[in-house]
Order: sequence, then structure tokens, then C-alpha cells
Amino acid sequence: MNWYVLFVKTYPIGSAMLQFAILGTLGEIISRWIQKKRVFYPFSWIETVWKMITWAILAVCIKYAFIGIEGFLRELVYHQPNPLLPLVFMESSFLHAFAKSVLVNLQFGLFLVLFHRVLDNLFLPQKNWASG
Repeated sequence: MNWYVLFVKTYPIGSAMLQFAILGTLGEIISRWIQKKRVFYPFSWIETVWKMITWAILAVCIKYAFIGIEGFLRELVYHQPNPLLPLVFMESSFLHAFAKSVLVNLQFGLFLVLFHRVLDNLFLPQKNWASG
């Protein structure tokens, strides 16, 4: 496990890209299984590579968003003369993680969904703006 932690710390962007490429694509495969109520491989190999590239691009955006939100959250807590969030959001690991997640989703979520759909549609012969 130490090799993994070292890899993530040494290559934060590259490791995020690799993790999202694998896990995001796997998530799309599993979602198709759930939709169709059967286990099968839903994509061609070219589609799989494109989905992995798409998730890797999104990983860079998400990684930078979380790094930026960290500074934003810190500023909300330590804002002078009146803090805008209680200090507990920096002291409690659960509340800190929760606040970061909420802030990223509120400020970045819509862009992420639209950008993901645009990237998906670049490759598809039939453009899809519906859900799924």
C-alpha cells in the first residue's frame, strides 16, 4: 500500500487521471449492466479508449477544483473580521471533507456534467443530450 500512497503523492495529476480512467469507465459499464439488467460488455474497444480519455481529462478538472476549493474553504473559515463558516469545518475531518464535496458540487457540478456530455458527444456518431 505504501507504493500506492507514494505514487499518488509523487504524481497527483497522473494518478488522478489513471484512477478516473479506470474507475469512471468501470462505473459506466456497471451502469449499463443495471440499465439492461444483464452483464455484458457495452462498448467497442475504441469507445472504451475514448471513455477512458474522457474520464482522464475530467480527472484533471476535478483535481484542480478540489485543490482550489481547499483554499476557498480555508478562506471562508478564517475570513476576517467575521468568519463565514465555523472553525469546526477545518478541525473535523468529516465536516471538512463534507464541506469540500458540497462546495465542489455546487460550484463545479453543472460544468462537469455538461463538459462530460460534450466530450462523450465528440466521439459518438449520434449526438446524445438525453440522460444516460
